[in-house]
Amino acid sequence: MKAVYRMLVLLLLLLPSHCFSEEVRPGRIILLTEYCQEGWGDRIQVGCLDENGCLFGLEGADSTLHWPGDPEAKRTRLAAEGALRFLGRLDSEDRRAVGSLIAGVVNQDGKVGSSGGCDMGTECTWAFRFGKDETVEEILLGASGDGFYENTDPGAQALYARARSWFPYVWCYAYGTEGIGPQGFVPQPLLSFLNIPLSALSAEIACLYMDCEAGPVPKELSEEEAAAVRELLSTAKVTGKANGYSVTGGTRAYVLRDPEGSWIGSVELYGNLLVGRDGMYTLERNSSGE
Repeated sequence: MKAVYRMLVLLLLLLPSHCFSEEVRPGRIILLTEYCQEGWGDRIQVGCLDENGCLFGLEGADSTLHWPGDPEAKRTRLAAEGALRFLGRLDSEDRRAVGSLIAGVVNQDGKVGSSGGCDMGTECTWAFRFGKDETVEEILLGASGDGFYENTDPGAQALYARARSWFPYVWCYAYGTEGIGPQGFVPQPLLSFLNIPLSALSAEIACLYMDCEAGPVPKELSEEEAAAVRELLSTAKVTGKANGYSVTGGTRAYVLRDPEGSWIGSVELYGNLLVGRDGMYTLERNSSGE
C-alpha cells in the first residue's frame, strides 16, 4: 500500500504544472498588453489581467488566431479564449493597488500615432474601467514600435510599467529611444515634486500623526528625528506612483513653517510611501536617510 501511495505522489510531481491551471478561466479583463508583428511576420503576443488578479498569456500567428483590431473585441475574445495560459495570480495587496490605480487613472483619450520605427511591429497596452451600468471605458496606457503613444498620467505610467514586469515575453520598445516607446515616470527630487522651496530645509518642523478617529495628533520630534526629515527632504526622489489609495489615518505629516510661523509646505508619509493628492508614491531614499 505504501509503495502504491509513493507511486501516486511521484506521478503527481511529474505532471506538468500547467495541468493544475487549465481549469482557470479569466473573469472580466481589466488590463491587456499585446505585440503585433508587422512587415516581417505575423506573430501575436498577448498578456492580460482579470478582475480577480489572474494573469494569462496567449501567443501565436495572426494567420491562425485572426486577432481582432478593436480593443473591446480583443477583451471579449480573451474572455472566451480557450487557449490562454494561466501565468499566476497577484497577491491581495497587489490586487488592491492595481484596482485603485485603474479606478483613478486619467483617460487622456490618446490614439496610437506613427513613430520613427519601421517594420518593428507595435505593442499596445490598455486598461479597462467598468461603470455601474457595465459600460466599459478603454484607456490607452502606451504604445511602442511602429506605433507610439504615452499616457503621461502617473497612474497610467505605473500600470504600463507593471504590464512590462508581468508579461516580459510581450515584445516592447519602451524606455529606450524617445519617440519609439514610452519613457515612463521621470524621478523627481522630493522638494520639487511637492513644490517646496529649498529654503524649507532650515524651517521649523512639526509632526502630526493622523488618527482616523481623533484627527491630527501633535507628536514631539527629537533633534535626530527632525534632522532625518531634513535629510529626507534634501536627498529623496519620487520614483513613481504606487497606488491610488486615499487614507484617513495612519500617516505622519511633517509641517514646515518659517520663523514667523507661516506655512511653507508639508510632507505626509504612510510607512515608506509618500501620500499625494491622487494616491501614494514610491520614494528612493538616501542610504543614510530616515
